[in-house]
Amino acid sequence: MIIRPSEPEVKIAVDRVP
Repeated sequence: MIIRPSEPEVKIAVDRVP
């Protein structure tokens, strides 16, 4: 799962899927 550290909402997704 590729996440972009550009959006703050996406940052939360990274916390959910470490």
